[in-house]
Amino acid sequence: MSRIIFLLIMIMLPTFGICSVIHYKNDIVPIVSNHIDQDSLLIQRIYELKEVQEKESYLGRISKGKGHLAIMITSKPSKNEPYYLIQVGYNNPFRFEVYFNFRIDSKYISRKNIIPYLDILDMNSNYIKLIEWRKIANQY
Repeated sequence: MSRIIFLLIMIMLPTFGICSVIHYKNDIVPIVSNHIDQDSLLIQRIYELKEVQEKESYLGRISKGKGHLAIMITSKPSKNEPYYLIQVGYNNPFRFEVYFNFRIDSKYISRKNIIPYLDILDMNSNYIKLIEWRKIANQY
């Protein structure tokens, strides 16, 4: 039985920047386009993180399979800023509920394991390495 996959890509006005949203139901969606190939790879790698998988599983349980995570690239690298900024959350009828804010330097996206290079926004609004954040989170 094939799985139903939802794919939504939004491109906002240039004044607001470019914003790509990919909504997965049960699978990874490969995007065949040179323009967003790097975006697709990044979104796939973020989706595979254990924190994201745990949150996806939780949403599926409490919504009886109707609620799923959305992954949104909110900022792309520029001449002054080398980072991709990525939000992971739930797009409910009232607002986009953010669960994780990630950041990664664009030069590391093509690496097989991006975890050592991935930053996460902590409770103090500071980006720290995901590996360090995991150590702190496991203490509680």
